[in-house]
Amino acid sequence: MAIELNPIEDTLDAIPEHLHELYTQEGDKYKLTAVKGLKTSEDVAKLSEALRKERSDLAAAKSELSAYKDLQLEPSAILE
Repeated sequence: MAIELNPIEDTLDAIPEHLHELYTQEGDKYKLTAVKGLKTSEDVAKLSEALRKERSDLAAAKSELSAYKDLQLEPSAILE
């Protein structure tokens, strides 16, 4: 028999009683906390935002450095 466990539940009514200890109440929700490595949608959203920012920063850096490439300047020549 397979049991579906959602990472966040409004109530524990649909969860078998022997599995209630896997959940921790946080505010008005119950969060599955006894499983290590389980990622929530909040974790995925944070990671996605960090990845978006890194990609944006990389695009800005490439754009800025392309001006030097267009001038055919080498980094060593700029330092001199």
